[in-house]
This record gives sequence, C-alpha cells and structure tokens, in this order.
Amino acid sequence: MTKKKIQWNEGLVMFTFGLTRLNTRDMALLVDWQNTNEDLNDIDLQYLEKLRSRDESEIDAWNEEELKMRYLSFIVDFANYTNKDHEYKVYFERLWKINYHAKTQRRKAN
Repeated sequence: MTKKKIQWNEGLVMFTFGLTRLNTRDMALLVDWQNTNEDLNDIDLQYLEKLRSRDESEIDAWNEEELKMRYLSFIVDFANYTNKDHEYKVYFERLWKINYHAKTQRRKAN
C-alpha cells in the first residue's frame, strides 16, 4: 500500500496544528524594543514604521533568505553597521577559506 502524499501549504499547516498568527503589538518585549528612542528624527521613525507596517502581515511566513533580503538588510543598512568606524561587518552568502588544524576548508558565511 502506497502512502498518500499531502501537499502542504501555509493554511493547511496552520489548520492541522492549530497555529494562529501572533499580533506583534501584543508582545511586550518587542513593543518595548520598538518604542525605545535613540535620537531618531521624524524621517528615521517614518522609515522604520514603513518597514514594520509593510512587512508585519507576512514576515512570519518568510524563509531565511526572504527575511534577510526583504527586512534585515534594510535594518542593517539603517543602523549603519558597515561603517568603517564600527567593528561589525555584514556578509551574506560569502565563501570563506578557513585554515583549521592544518586543514583548509571552505565555508559559506550565512
């Protein structure tokens, strides 16, 4: 007897496992973080609000690449982490050559 294959989609997974979308406005820690003001001017606040409102209804369904490219890359750019004066660098999908215990390995930064 052959097992029947189920074609899973987001709606079926949510129904099958009783999952519901979370309202990000009800998450106290996230709300506190979002309400922290670090000398943001009106333009900065409008930009961050635009990202939040644009993405809040679908961000939980994104895969890792979509999250990086459609949201996190904008936040990293906004935070100016790639500035020469900071010690942070951003690497997306970059191949690195690593020497570890006298062996050379290639690994992808993710």
